[in-house]
Amino acid sequence: MLSDREHGYLRTLRWRRRGAIAVGLLLTVAGGLYAIWGAGDFRSRLGVEAREERSAPPRDPIARLARLFTPYHERLAEAEPQTDTERILIEELDEQTALAAQLLVLLVRFLFASLVLTTGLILLSNALVTGRLVAMLDSILDRQRAPEQAER
Repeated sequence: MLSDREHGYLRTLRWRRRGAIAVGLLLTVAGGLYAIWGAGDFRSRLGVEAREERSAPPRDPIARLARLFTPYHERLAEAEPQTDTERILIEELDEQTALAAQLLVLLVRFLFASLVLTTGLILLSNALVTGRLVAMLDSILDRQRAPEQAER
Protein backbone atom coordinates (compact mmCIF):
# COMPACT_ATOMS: atom_id res chain seq x y z
CA MET A 1 0.00 0.00 0.00
CA LEU A 2 1.01 3.56 -0.56
CA SER A 3 1.66 6.03 2.21
CA ASP A 4 -0.24 9.30 2.52
CA ARG A 5 2.77 11.09 1.09
CA GLU A 6 2.76 8.85 -2.00
CA HIS A 7 -1.00 9.33 -2.47
CA GLY A 8 -0.39 13.09 -2.29
CA TYR A 9 2.30 12.75 -4.93
CA LEU A 10 -0.10 10.91 -7.25
CA ARG A 11 -2.74 13.62 -6.74
CA THR A 12 -0.12 16.25 -7.58
CA LEU A 13 0.86 14.32 -10.73
CA ARG A 14 -2.77 14.20 -11.88
CA TRP A 15 -3.23 17.93 -11.23
CA ARG A 16 0.04 18.95 -12.92
CA ARG A 17 -0.76 16.74 -15.91
CA ARG A 18 -3.79 18.87 -16.75
CA GLY A 19 -1.71 22.03 -16.56
CA ALA A 20 1.04 20.49 -18.70
CA ILE A 21 -1.50 19.50 -21.34
CA ALA A 22 -2.97 23.02 -21.41
CA VAL A 23 0.42 24.75 -21.56
CA GLY A 24 1.74 22.20 -24.09
CA LEU A 25 -1.22 22.75 -26.40
CA LEU A 26 -0.90 26.52 -26.04
CA LEU A 27 2.83 26.49 -26.85
CA THR A 28 2.40 24.10 -29.77
CA VAL A 29 -0.35 26.20 -31.32
CA ALA A 30 1.50 29.47 -30.64
CA GLY A 31 4.72 28.15 -32.19
CA GLY A 32 2.90 26.90 -35.27
CA LEU A 33 0.94 30.11 -35.73
CA TYR A 34 4.07 32.22 -35.28
CA ALA A 35 5.86 30.20 -37.96
CA ILE A 36 2.91 30.64 -40.33
CA TRP A 37 2.75 34.37 -39.58
CA GLY A 38 6.51 34.71 -40.10
CA ALA A 39 6.28 33.02 -43.49
CA GLY A 40 3.37 35.27 -44.47
CA ASP A 41 5.21 38.37 -43.31
CA PHE A 42 8.29 37.32 -45.30
CA ARG A 43 6.17 36.88 -48.41
CA SER A 44 4.45 40.24 -47.94
CA ARG A 45 7.78 42.06 -47.59
CA LEU A 46 8.99 40.82 -50.96
CA GLY A 47 8.03 42.84 -53.98
CA VAL A 48 7.69 46.45 -55.05
CA GLU A 49 6.59 47.87 -51.72
CA ALA A 50 9.42 46.10 -49.91
CA ARG A 51 11.71 49.04 -50.67
CA GLU A 52 9.26 51.46 -49.05
CA GLU A 53 8.71 49.16 -46.08
CA ARG A 54 12.44 48.96 -45.45
CA SER A 55 12.40 52.47 -44.01
CA ALA A 56 9.35 51.73 -41.82
CA PRO A 57 9.97 50.74 -38.19
CA PRO A 58 10.12 46.97 -37.60
CA ARG A 59 6.97 45.24 -36.39
CA ASP A 60 8.65 43.03 -33.81
CA PRO A 61 12.06 42.69 -32.12
CA ILE A 62 13.22 39.92 -34.43
CA ALA A 63 12.56 42.13 -37.46
CA ARG A 64 15.12 44.58 -36.09
CA LEU A 65 17.78 42.14 -37.24
CA ALA A 66 17.18 43.39 -40.77
CA ARG A 67 18.76 46.68 -39.67
CA LEU A 68 22.11 44.87 -39.70
CA PHE A 69 22.01 45.31 -43.47
CA THR A 70 21.30 49.09 -43.35
CA PRO A 71 24.94 50.12 -43.95
CA TYR A 72 25.00 48.08 -47.15
CA HIS A 73 21.82 49.74 -48.40
CA GLU A 74 23.23 53.16 -47.59
CA ARG A 75 26.45 52.46 -49.49
CA LEU A 76 24.50 51.22 -52.48
CA ALA A 77 22.29 54.31 -52.40
CA GLU A 78 25.39 56.52 -52.48
CA ALA A 79 26.85 54.71 -55.48
CA GLU A 80 26.71 56.67 -58.72
CA PRO A 81 26.47 54.35 -61.69
CA GLN A 82 28.14 55.52 -64.88
CA THR A 83 26.33 53.16 -67.25
CA ASP A 84 22.99 51.43 -67.45
CA THR A 85 24.68 48.13 -66.71
CA GLU A 86 26.16 49.50 -63.48
CA ARG A 87 22.76 50.91 -62.49
CA ILE A 88 21.12 47.52 -63.10
CA LEU A 89 23.83 45.74 -61.12
CA ILE A 90 23.50 48.15 -58.18
CA GLU A 91 19.71 47.76 -58.16
CA GLU A 92 20.07 43.98 -58.27
CA LEU A 93 22.64 44.02 -55.47
CA ASP A 94 20.31 46.20 -53.40
CA GLU A 95 17.45 43.74 -53.96
CA GLN A 96 19.70 40.80 -53.04
CA THR A 97 20.78 42.56 -49.86
CA ALA A 98 17.14 43.19 -48.93
CA LEU A 99 16.37 39.53 -49.61
CA ALA A 100 19.30 38.43 -47.42
CA ALA A 101 18.04 40.65 -44.59
CA GLN A 102 14.53 39.23 -44.86
CA LEU A 103 15.84 35.66 -45.01
CA LEU A 104 17.79 36.29 -41.81
CA VAL A 105 14.61 37.50 -40.10
CA LEU A 106 12.66 34.52 -41.45
CA LEU A 107 15.23 31.99 -40.24
CA VAL A 108 15.39 33.49 -36.75
CA ARG A 109 11.59 33.53 -36.58
CA PHE A 110 11.47 29.88 -37.64
CA LEU A 111 14.12 29.02 -35.07
CA PHE A 112 12.12 30.73 -32.31
CA ALA A 113 8.85 29.15 -33.50
CA SER A 114 10.41 25.69 -33.62
CA LEU A 115 11.76 26.08 -30.07
CA VAL A 116 8.33 27.08 -28.77
CA LEU A 117 6.59 24.33 -30.74
CA THR A 118 9.08 21.69 -29.60
CA THR A 119 8.71 22.75 -25.97
CA GLY A 120 4.94 22.35 -26.32
CA LEU A 121 5.31 18.90 -27.85
CA ILE A 122 7.68 17.85 -25.07
CA LEU A 123 5.15 18.96 -22.45
CA LEU A 124 2.37 17.09 -24.24
CA SER A 125 4.36 13.88 -24.56
CA ASN A 126 5.41 14.11 -20.92
CA ALA A 127 1.78 14.58 -19.86
CA LEU A 128 0.69 11.58 -21.93
CA VAL A 129 3.37 9.34 -20.47
CA THR A 130 2.59 10.58 -16.96
CA GLY A 131 -1.08 9.80 -17.55
CA ARG A 132 -0.26 6.23 -18.55
CA LEU A 133 2.00 5.82 -15.54
CA VAL A 134 -0.65 7.11 -13.13
CA ALA A 135 -3.28 4.85 -14.76
CA MET A 136 -0.98 1.84 -14.35
CA LEU A 137 -0.38 2.70 -10.69
CA ASP A 138 -4.12 3.12 -10.13
CA SER A 139 -4.72 -0.28 -11.72
CA ILE A 140 -2.11 -1.92 -9.50
CA LEU A 141 -3.55 -0.26 -6.41
CA ASP A 142 -7.08 -1.37 -7.35
CA ARG A 143 -5.85 -4.98 -7.68
CA GLN A 144 -4.21 -4.78 -4.28
CA ARG A 145 -7.36 -3.34 -2.70
CA ALA A 146 -9.69 -5.97 -4.20
CA PRO A 147 -8.41 -8.93 -2.13
CA GLU A 148 -8.35 -6.79 1.01
CA GLN A 149 -11.96 -5.75 0.53
CA ALA A 150 -13.02 -9.35 -0.20
CA GLU A 151 -11.55 -10.46 3.13
CA ARG A 152 -13.60 -7.91 5.07
